[in-house]
Amino acid sequence: MIGNFLLDALAPDDLDRIRPHLKPVDLNLGEVVYEPGDDVSHVWFPLSGMLSIVSVLIDGTHVESSAVGRESAVGFIEACGGGVSHSLIITQMEGRGLRVSAARYREAFDSSACLRKAVSQHIELLLTEARQEIACHAAHAAPDRFARWLMVCRDKSGSNDLQMTQEFLATMVATQRTTISAIAAEMKAAGLIRYSRGKVRICDPAGLERRTCECYATMKQFREVMGQPGAGPVAGRTARPERAPLH
Repeated sequence: MIGNFLLDALAPDDLDRIRPHLKPVDLNLGEVVYEPGDDVSHVWFPLSGMLSIVSVLIDGTHVESSAVGRESAVGFIEACGGGVSHSLIITQMEGRGLRVSAARYREAFDSSACLRKAVSQHIELLLTEARQEIACHAAHAAPDRFARWLMVCRDKSGSNDLQMTQEFLATMVATQRTTISAIAAEMKAAGLIRYSRGKVRICDPAGLERRTCECYATMKQFREVMGQPGAGPVAGRTARPERAPLH
C-alpha cells in the first residue's frame, strides 16, 4: 500500500507502470502547486497533508471550493484532458506526497484499463461528493456542517491535527467567521476539539463524528461501495431510514 487511495486502487501490474516514475515531494504550507492557466506538468498524489482548490473570480476574489488529500490527486483529470489548470491549487496543510510527470501519467493511463477504470470511478465519487455538498449547504445547520468538514479533513489528511484558519473554515462551511468562532468554542467546551491560532486538534473523533450531519455517513457508505480504503461504518449511526415515496 502506497498510502494514496487512488494509487492503492490499482492492481500490482498496473501500479508498476507508474511506480518507477513517482517522485517524493514535500507539501509546504502555503506553497502554490498551480496557478489558473498553468499547464499541468505533473500529477500530484498526497500521502498526508491537504491541498486547497481555489476559484479565482474576475475581481480577484479567492473562493476555496474543495480540498484534496490522500484520497485523491491533483491534475489527474486535466493531464488526460485539456492539460490546463483552471483553479489555484495551494497547500492548506503541510505533508508529503508523490508526483509523476503528466507525460508518464498519460502513458500509463493509455496503456492500463485498470487505471482508466479507477480514474472513472474516482470522478464518479467526486461528482457525488459535490452534489452531496450542495444538498448539505442547503439543508443542514452550521454546527453539523462544521463537524462534518472537520471529519472530512481528518480523513483526507490522515491526522487529528489540522491547520485551519477561521477564514478557511468559514468558507468551507459556508458561514460567517463569528459563527465559526461560536461553534468552535462550544465544541471545545464539550471536549471534542481544541482550537487556537489557526490550529484544530480533534480530541474525540467518535464524539465529533456523532455531531456530523447525515452527509458524512452517506459519503462514507458510498466510498465503501466504491471500495475506497478508509471507508466504513460511522460511529453511533444506524442504517439510513427508508425514504417516503415522491408524490
